[in-house]
Amino acid sequence: MADIMNTLTTYLKRLGHGARLCLLFCPLFTVPAPGAPEQAVETVKTYLYVAPQGNDQWTGLLGIANKDQTNGPFATVERALQASREVKAAGKPVSAIVIRGGLYPLGKAIKLTADDSGTADHPLKLVAYPGEKPVFDGGMKLPATWRKEDQGPLWSIHLPDLTRPVEDLFVNGQKQPRARFPRSGFLHAIAIKNQPTKKFAFKVGELKAWPDAANGVLLIKSREWFNETLPIQSIDEQSLTVTLAKASQWSLAGDGEGKSGDYYIENIRAAVDQPGAWCYDAKQRTLLLWPPAGANPNQAEVVAGGLPLLFSAMGDVGNNRWVEHVVFDGLTFTHAGRCDTTPDLNGSVLCLGGGVRNCEVRNCLFTDSGGCGVVLWKECQNNLIAGNEFTGIGETPVKITDYFGGGPLISSGNVVENNRIHRCGTVVRHISGVELILTGHNRIAHNLIYDMPYTGITVDGERPEYWDKAAFPELKPPFRAATIKPFVPTLGNVIEFNHIHHIMQDSADGGGIYLWGVMGNGANIVRNNLVEHVGAGEGAYIGIYLDDYCEDVLVTDNVVNDSSFGLQLHGSPRDVVENNVFAYSRQGDVFVQPEKYNTAPMESVIRKNIFYQCAAQPIFNTSWAAWIRLPLSECDHNIYWKNGKPVPLGKGVFGGFDQHSLVADPKFEDAEHGNFRLKQDSPAAKLGIHSIDLRGVGLASGTAGVTPAGAK
Repeated sequence: MADIMNTLTTYLKRLGHGARLCLLFCPLFTVPAPGAPEQAVETVKTYLYVAPQGNDQWTGLLGIANKDQTNGPFATVERALQASREVKAAGKPVSAIVIRGGLYPLGKAIKLTADDSGTADHPLKLVAYPGEKPVFDGGMKLPATWRKEDQGPLWSIHLPDLTRPVEDLFVNGQKQPRARFPRSGFLHAIAIKNQPTKKFAFKVGELKAWPDAANGVLLIKSREWFNETLPIQSIDEQSLTVTLAKASQWSLAGDGEGKSGDYYIENIRAAVDQPGAWCYDAKQRTLLLWPPAGANPNQAEVVAGGLPLLFSAMGDVGNNRWVEHVVFDGLTFTHAGRCDTTPDLNGSVLCLGGGVRNCEVRNCLFTDSGGCGVVLWKECQNNLIAGNEFTGIGETPVKITDYFGGGPLISSGNVVENNRIHRCGTVVRHISGVELILTGHNRIAHNLIYDMPYTGITVDGERPEYWDKAAFPELKPPFRAATIKPFVPTLGNVIEFNHIHHIMQDSADGGGIYLWGVMGNGANIVRNNLVEHVGAGEGAYIGIYLDDYCEDVLVTDNVVNDSSFGLQLHGSPRDVVENNVFAYSRQGDVFVQPEKYNTAPMESVIRKNIFYQCAAQPIFNTSWAAWIRLPLSECDHNIYWKNGKPVPLGKGVFGGFDQHSLVADPKFEDAEHGNFRLKQDSPAAKLGIHSIDLRGVGLASGTAGVTPAGAK
């Protein structure tokens, strides 16, 4: 008790006379401060307030400044966190830092540690004042010192004090396109002998040796599923060669499997050829802009993407210091910059890592930022990401990732639900709406994911070929699936009730739901999801894709509508695909593909499914002739329907399968308009197939990321 009183006395002395008077009339530990949200009165006992018009010399106990302008809210979250720690040291933790609406420009990231932890009964909440919109802006607001070029529509600005290169630009709140050549479409890289990763050739007349070529950035599909952004060193018109300042991960011409090689170039002056286009000369620190129609840059708000990290909460598991019971609620985050040196730690709007558990990110808006949205980075357990909206995010909106080395793989039990995720992947195209990497027992549910360049949801494990021998020294090479399996933690994940549509609009060889290398000792479950409108035309645009060593996955009660292939099993043993609907597939309902590493039978099961109106023949497709690997142990009790056309069941390599399957109209209520519930007289019941009710799929409330919940 004496320690608590000493701490309180110190705190009061620091506050000063005016603040001590305020405490006499606004008891710090017993009643809500004036202006506290009504719904929080019963549960929250202590509030600190932050407002753009606040003052860090005030107490932070008032939601608005008093009449004499001697006391009121803090001006910064950092000051509120400091006060919260001081109050907690007195034995009475703050339950909420209530943040008033308005703009909060950030000059540096706001960092929480284990010292900011709340408790299960009194979590620390960083929460929007009800009905108001606090916006944390990581951007660099540019001064009104633009100069009109002597000729033409271009304006320039010299930025000698800029601390980061300009990679994203916003004028009056709208993102502007970095200058691009060609303006639309792609050029194609030509391979050079020995397939170097720093050079490629081009056709006569395609490119110029632009004076500012070294400012240029190459954006290339080195594989159809993988995009790279690489700095240019030089362009030589004599040798028709582009040389890069950094090697690519794959050969640039997209040779071999998954080939592409399509590219374009950004950030050269010659491509500033339309309203909104711009480029930045990092050496001269000069920005060139063709303003969008009607905009004068000296009268407009011009913001460049800035901090690569806006908020973080970092624990220290090695010293048993967890960040716990912290809630971010109803906040808006914008204009974070692109990834810096470490993508997961320093390339996200909000990063929770190194030991974070029982924390929540809810009802927040993440928008117009260059890196990832929310990253749970190593050793994160039982956290909740719910009710948020992610739009205009440059990389992966939600990522939960662990990695080998630096301690045990203990990330687990996290929940990502009821989030609206759309129009993301604006910088890195080969991303997912939600991605899990080397983490288990997580739940991804009721999310709405759409208008995305690549996959909807990805769950990654590991392959023997990529195994890091330093991860577990007790394992000796050669590494095989059976030996590394006990050490792969990607198991027990549940993906359910998500609505995923209009995805894979840029990259191929992926899926609405994509699993890779999940071979842990426990099933991953994919159930009750609606996946539709995957990719366009033909190609590897898959509804549900089990790729490379996906073992023991249960796929049940899903509807896949309008994809190239409804399902692909690629080198994936002992999976069960049961009671799903695969409808209107463009190339085949199922692509079954054993691989050379399948030295034992795959023995997967496909039963009690409905394959409806596949546009192609055959319904099953395969690119591998070695069926002695027995990719399927059971394929039966299915329904096939191609508008009355015959279906060759049990033929060829599928001889002996589908002995009890039917070629019959399953009688959906209204498949043409997306209603795949079965009518009462459907023949499916005879095969044990039950109707899939999709009315609970997608957002549970329908308003994710729109309405802040307030302090509750």
